[in-house]
Parts: sequence; C-alpha cells; structure tokens
Amino acid sequence: MTTANKTPTSKYMAGDIRHLINQAIQDELANLPSTLAEIKDPVQRLNFLTKLCFLFALQ
Repeated sequence: MTTANKTPTSKYMAGDIRHLINQAIQDELANLPSTLAEIKDPVQRLNFLTKLCFLFALQ
C-alpha cells in the first residue's frame, strides 16, 4: 500500500511507529559522544545512559 508520494505505509500503525523509534535510537547513537560530552554531571550522564539502555530492550 503506497500513498501519492510513493512512501510505503503499513496497514497497521505499529509497524510505522516501530520504524520511527528505531530511527530515533539510531540517530541518538550517532550523536552519543557529543551528547555525553555536553552532560557534565556524572549522575545525569548515568541517568541518560540508563534511559537509552531501556530503549534498546524495546527493540
């Protein structure tokens, strides 16, 4: 099933949402060194990594 702009879509939104979440995680991983460099507080850095690890479990 395709729309007028030839972008493939799924019958169910879950497939599209899963793809968007996966893309967001991949983008965040690409920016991880700069993101961690911006976070100066070690506790905040650990919190960020913990939340990111949780997202990996969802994949």
